[in-house]
Amino acid sequence: MTTAELPPVVTGIRRALAYQSKDNSDLGILALSRPPVNAYDPAEAERISEMIRVATTDPGIGRILLVGYDHRVDRLPEKRVFSAGADIGFLAGDAPAEDKARLCAVTLYDALMTLWNSPKPAVAYVHGAALGGGLEIALAARTTFAHPDAKVGMPDINYGLVPAAGGVYFLMQRVGSEQTLDILARGIVEPAGEFNKRYPGVVELRDDPTSLIQAPWAFEARTVPALTQIDFDAATKVYPDADPAALNAVITLINLYANGKSAAAQRFGLRTLTERYRDDAVLSKLREATASKAK
Repeated sequence: MTTAELPPVVTGIRRALAYQSKDNSDLGILALSRPPVNAYDPAEAERISEMIRVATTDPGIGRILLVGYDHRVDRLPEKRVFSAGADIGFLAGDAPAEDKARLCAVTLYDALMTLWNSPKPAVAYVHGAALGGGLEIALAARTTFAHPDAKVGMPDINYGLVPAAGGVYFLMQRVGSEQTLDILARGIVEPAGEFNKRYPGVVELRDDPTSLIQAPWAFEARTVPALTQIDFDAATKVYPDADPAALNAVITLINLYANGKSAAAQRFGLRTLTERYRDDAVLSKLREATASKAK
């Protein structure tokens, strides 16, 4: 998308993070913008939550489009990132474990479930990358498009963590329990074109997002796959290299959602992340990642 395709900011990009199209007046464009990789900290998560609240309740908005935006590279879309997920510096820092857990399992979870359950059609377009919580945001839209070269994945388990902002549920609604487990247990990050071959149905490939600005949208209704229970013992044999505590937590989340217990899944995700952020091994991995990114 170019500057011309993104209408003028309503009240300032860092404040409102939202656009409304003039040519397609029913279209609300929610722009994630915290350069360089649109990672979210608590303040940013609150802004995302407010964006979604406004878009889903404003009667003047009939369609919702989520994009990543960086005003510094607005004419270089190949350098734009949708969202790299939670700010790893914040997660590795000294904030209380409860605050880190609430970032995903409460603030974002509530907002993304609101978006998912909204009767308004919502679409996300991924450029650059959507990783971890960033992919959870993208999947909260009923249809998620990605450039074939955009990197996507949920590598949370590689840090001993679990996605708790609704991503487990959104994946299950697209590809079912077993494929969701495979995505989360392997923690693979790869270009969307390859990811789509491995896990068809999570994202849809599209080189040019320009048509998403235009009306009307006509997408096929999604068929929800059968949601089955995952056997703990069998799964641990299939994924022997996965962090055991994180793998067990992922399986528990899948089984809770498969049983229709979304509220219990949210509570479990919050409790699990709080415990994980108190774990020295998890914090060590996060700090190593932070140091690596700083080089």
